Amino acid sequence: MSVWQLLKEIRARIKKSEIKGTIDLLGNPFYVNQVSAEKLRSCGVRKFQLSLDGLEEKHDFLRKKGSFRETLRAAKELKKAGIRTTCMFTLSKFNAPDLIPVMRRVAEEKFDAFAFARLCKPEKWSVEEYKEQMFSPLEYKQLLTSVYEEHEKIAKENPEIRFVLKDHLWELFLYERYTPQERKEIRKISRKKIVASGCSLGIGSLSILADGRVYACRRFPSPIGKVPDQRLIDLFIDSKKLNFYRDFTQYEKCSPCPLLYICRGCGAVACGYSGSFFGPDPQCWYGIN
Repeated sequence: MSVWQLLKEIRARIKKSEIKGTIDLLGNPFYVNQVSAEKLRSCGVRKFQLSLDGLEEKHDFLRKKGSFRETLRAAKELKKAGIRTTCMFTLSKFNAPDLIPVMRRVAEEKFDAFAFARLCKPEKWSVEEYKEQMFSPLEYKQLLTSVYEEHEKIAKENPEIRFVLKDHLWELFLYERYTPQERKEIRKISRKKIVASGCSLGIGSLSILADGRVYACRRFPSPIGKVPDQRLIDLFIDSKKLNFYRDFTQYEKCSPCPLLYICRGCGAVACGYSGSFFGPDPQCWYGIN
């Protein structure tokens, strides 16, 4: 089955279903042109996520020569076809100086949304190599402060762009700015054990690889089964491995935290750092003076 046939099949199933759904894609820019963009739109694609991991020099170094300009070109073609464009930035110490400049450039290029997430350990990297690209907790808190202030400045000049607070540690950042009454409401959520936000692993998402393997999360090795050998609904409800990840009592630092049900940090980052999904998020500053 071709990509186009697959998209049409998905669209047809969405139309038949009582559950409302949309088709959003994550991809590279090289095959996006006027014809393919219009075809994507005709197949029901609503949103397309592209990546910029720095300004031209660093992005091309990390991705592929010429990909920075290709990404900006593809974004224009997608928008002409009526497809919303979002930009994703994968953050490390190496490209952190480019984060705010990329935010500004993305706003100038009229992307519809921007978000960033921290680098998770690449499979071939050693733990030591990974740690070299990590911020200390207080360094990361300061970075979020700078980004948040820049969000507000850019949003005033470009109100059409949406800055998505994707990283789960934004919840801790915002919590520290809440009023006493707002913090009281957060504690109520924790007492009721209602998952209101934070990592969606085991709560509302699964990842399917090209070969049919199903991962609990695409950002670290977490296989739980395979399709079509197994049904997704069975994997999501009955998987012993997924139920293992749902046991919040295993979080080494987060279990007693008042933000357990809205934050939990990033288990993929923790896994790359310590080998344990339930280990402390190495950039979490909660409890650090």
